[in-house]
Amino acid sequence: MSAGHDLETYLLPSGQSKQLAVLLHPWSWLGGNCRDPVLHELADSLHEAGFHVLRFNSRGVGQSTGRASFNGQAEVDDLLELVQHTIQQAFSDVRRLVLIGYSHGSMICSRFPLNALGQVQVHHVLLSYPLAYRGVLTLFSAGTYQKALTTLLAEPGSRVLIIHGDRDDFTSTSKYNSWTEDLKTHAKGSLMVEVVNGATHFWVGQYRAKLRSAVVEWVVSADDTTHVAQQE
Repeated sequence: MSAGHDLETYLLPSGQSKQLAVLLHPWSWLGGNCRDPVLHELADSLHEAGFHVLRFNSRGVGQSTGRASFNGQAEVDDLLELVQHTIQQAFSDVRRLVLIGYSHGSMICSRFPLNALGQVQVHHVLLSYPLAYRGVLTLFSAGTYQKALTTLLAEPGSRVLIIHGDRDDFTSTSKYNSWTEDLKTHAKGSLMVEVVNGATHFWVGQYRAKLRSAVVEWVVSADDTTHVAQQE
């Protein structure tokens, strides 16, 4: 990386695919890493759906060097640089990027600009967004992340999926509902909110399969819409 550190990556290529999925793990300060079982199973499902899949450990996690930041800015910068490098060096034919952030990772991916990759379409999946603790997780920079998300949603070309369980361990359903209703007022592109009944923040048991199905279904439907738009 240009800042002098290295990031540990796990890449699953998928032939001549023109689609790349990048998965971001939960907060490193609490042990989050790219081997998280939720992300591991999502990676397998997306690969089966025809995606190149990239997982990586953020700064200071696993074999990644450097030190994690307290406000997430360094991780935001790393994500952009890593994605640009991956596409330029390995997948120059990629035409669609799907960013999937889990917990803290969802905040980082929400700040990835829609136009960062030129003609490559960028879609966002925010999984178990840690709304109730956003200020603590970002050194009281919650406003920066909220503004970035509303700016993203205001872009006509945006396509965003927000998915969480109604038994999330950290954020109440009422808090999520108020937040997503407000986000809908900003959305000029496509915003889908899916609440999985019975699921917690950690997607244990049967709910992990429901999560995989919901994400893959949304990703595939987004691909169909993309092809129609390109043909028109």
